[in-house]
Order: sequence, then C-alpha cells, then structure tokens
Amino acid sequence: MTEGGLRRKMASGAGWSFIDNLSQQVLSLIIFVILGRLLSPAVFGIVSTATVIVLLMRSAILNSITPALVAFPHPEDVDYDTAFWICVGVGSCAFVILLIAAGPLSSFFHIGELASVIRAMGAIVLLAALAYTHAAWAQRNFMFREVAMRNTISTAVAGLVGISVALAGYGLLALVLNQVVQLIVAVCLLWRAVPWHPRFRFSKTTATALMKVALPLGLNQSLWFIAQNFDTAFVTWFLGPLVGGLYAAAKRVVNAVLVAVDQPIISVALPAFAEVVSAPARFAEAVVRFAGTVTAVGAPLFAGIALTAPFSMALLFGAKWSGAAPIVVVLAGGAVAVPTLTVLQQVALALGRARTILITTVVQIALALSAIALVAQRDAVSIALCLTLPTLVTFIAMPLLLARATLFPLRKYALAVIRPLICTAIMIAVVLVIPDLNHGPLVQLVSVGLIGAIVYSGATLVIARNTINELLDMSRMLLKRRGNTKATS
Repeated sequence: MTEGGLRRKMASGAGWSFIDNLSQQVLSLIIFVILGRLLSPAVFGIVSTATVIVLLMRSAILNSITPALVAFPHPEDVDYDTAFWICVGVGSCAFVILLIAAGPLSSFFHIGELASVIRAMGAIVLLAALAYTHAAWAQRNFMFREVAMRNTISTAVAGLVGISVALAGYGLLALVLNQVVQLIVAVCLLWRAVPWHPRFRFSKTTATALMKVALPLGLNQSLWFIAQNFDTAFVTWFLGPLVGGLYAAAKRVVNAVLVAVDQPIISVALPAFAEVVSAPARFAEAVVRFAGTVTAVGAPLFAGIALTAPFSMALLFGAKWSGAAPIVVVLAGGAVAVPTLTVLQQVALALGRARTILITTVVQIALALSAIALVAQRDAVSIALCLTLPTLVTFIAMPLLLARATLFPLRKYALAVIRPLICTAIMIAVVLVIPDLNHGPLVQLVSVGLIGAIVYSGATLVIARNTINELLDMSRMLLKRRGNTKATS
C-alpha cells in the first residue's frame, strides 16, 4: 500500500470509527442519565461491580486474540476460522467459571443480589466470543464505514429496553438487560455487515502463532483491565454500594468520552503501524502524526471535563449524584494522558514489544495498590487519585522504554506531544481564574466551555500550528472520501 493510500485509510478509518463511537457514547450517556434519574446510586454500584468481574473475564480470555490476529502480516480465511473457534471454546469455559464463582463473589462483597447479576451478565462473555473474530476481520480490512453506526443502533435498542424495565420498577433487571440486549443486537448486526463467516476449519499452526502472542498479551490485558477498573469493585467492597454507585457514575461519564476517543485509535493505529513497520521512515512519521494529533484532541477534551464537572454533574444527574463531581475531576484529570498512552501501546504491539506494555502495567498496578494502602482516610476521591497518578507515571515511562527500539522516534514524538500539552496547561490556567457568575450551573458551564475553547485554539495557533494543519488535512481526506463514496453509490 502506498503512503498516500495508507494515510487515506487511516483518516477514513479514524473518522468513521470516531463518528460511530461518538454517537454511541453520546446516546449511551443520555440513556445512563435517564436511568440515573430513575434508579438509586446503590443499584448502579451493584451492577457496576458485576460488570467489572464479567469484563475482566472477557478481557483476560478474549480481548488478546483480536490484536494478535490483526497483527498477522496477511491473515487468510483459515486464520480467522481458527481464531473464531478458539474464541468460542474459551468463551464457553469463561461462562461456566462465572456461574460457579458468582456465589462466593457475592459473599465476598456482602451483597446478596450480586450472584444473580453476575450469572445473568455472564452471557456477555458468550456473546462477545461470537463477535471478536468478525471485528478483527473488519478492522484488518479497514472496513469502518460498513460497520459504522451498528453499535449506535444496538445502544439505542438496549436503552429503550432498559428504560422501559426501569419505569416498570425493576432496577437491577433494567441495568442488566441494557447491557445484554446491546451486545445481542451488536453481534447480529456485525455478522450481517462482515462478508466473512466461520467454517469448520482449524489450523494448529495458526493456533500456535495466535497463542504465542495472545497468552502474554492476555496477561497484560488482564492486568491493564485490573489497573483501570479494580477501583470500582474496591470502592463498592470497602465503602458500600451507595458510594460505589457514585464512583461508577463518575467513571461512566469519563469513560463515555474516553471510549469515543480511544476506540478509533485502537481500531486504526495497530493495522496502520503494522502496515509500515518494515519501512522505518514511514513508521516514524506515522507515530509522530498519530501521537501529536491524538494529544491535541484528547488533552484539552479531558481537561475541559475536569474543569466543568461541578456544573455538568449537577445538570445531568441532579442533587442525589452531587458526590460524584469531585471524582469526575480527578478521573478526567488522569484521562488527559490516556489517549496518547493508547497510541504508545499500539506502537509497542506493532514493534513486537508486548512485554513493554506488560511491564508498565504491572508497575502501574503496584503503584496504585501501594498508594491506596498508604492513604490514611480512604474515600472515593482519594482512591481515584491513587489510580490517576500511576497512569501519569506510565505516560512518561512508556516512550522511554520504547526508545530502546531504534524505530521509535523519541525526540520527534516528544515535541509532537509536549506542544498540545502546553496549550492545554495555558487553557487550564485561564479557566481557573474565571469567577463564579452566580447565574446557575448552566451559565457557568457555557462560560467556562467557550472561554476554554477560545484560549486553547489561540494557544495552538501560536505553539502547535502543525497539529492544526494535520487535523485539517485528515478532515479533508475524510470529507473527500465520503464525497467519492456518495458519487459512486
């Protein structure tokens, strides 16, 4: 593939994936706000804890197979067939494990309803096993336009089901069905969109190659998931389901935006880097472009969420969720570095350095646990802070570790990332001196948002003009691609 062709695919893929994920997350957040007003924080605490347990199992067993398959130089149908049956096999085993472990886990958390919720949500692992290989096929073939909006449709259908059940007075069931129905619809739509379908074929050679990458990556995925999510379960266990629900709501708001930003990166970056890793100059350029652009979008976005949290949470959820606002501030502050860190992880996978991700993840978990153990007065905000600081340490350490690979352009990467971070710091400094206008949270939210956007845009024009040009260039490519698609349809 030529450099221009790759850039067009990257721009188109990132654009369609971003549109899909943004619309999905906006709709999902709207549904979450409606359910939050209908249900109590304690119900959210119970379901959020079950979700962490179920998704940990999915992350440990299934999430590693997709990137291992996508990283194949030229995957064939038999490779996808093999991966599919591996997913089905391990997904079935995971489902059985969840059924058995639900009772002991319920006793551990001292929440009687937790066992039935875990058993019901165990279906998520089985459903995900049916979708991962199709998702890998679409990702490897840059088939982002064709599968766009399917997640949004499934979110809408599941939201209607969840809200209807919540209005009928079944709180726990409403949240469980919201997640299970969403995955059922998404799997059906994905199977319809992707032209590849599994056959009864299995290659031992492919299985060996997949597991060689998937096993260490699966361990890393599990540790990374624990590093990012064990706090929700810990807060529920230590402080009870009510505080756990507040914490889960705060994290849900931040993660809604994080997924919308992160998922296009994960979808596009690894196949793009794998395409050019054999050409050092093109690989270095792709890394610098991707890292700079992602930082320019992600850093001010999450800084803005942190700055506006006291006003936005009051508007979205009402008074009973006011305790979640300080948690949002801390979590969003740490998320400033996460999109760029996601790029670095895809770079590490393309370079065959999954061990680097594993090392940084282990260190991050160790730092977080040590910090929590040292906190004298444990509350939800301090626990969030203990999780945030190690993420920032990993953000600094990862490029230094990747610099051992001669292909990683450390100096150019640092320049590309530091400039938008400086612009973000300027925006934060200005916004923090804005006085309280005493006209309610909506007026304050709009004022802070507008001033922050103006300040960041002005600073970027002066300090990081190349980044703006790159964003405009990618936008033009996407619009041109969409125009060509309409013209040929």
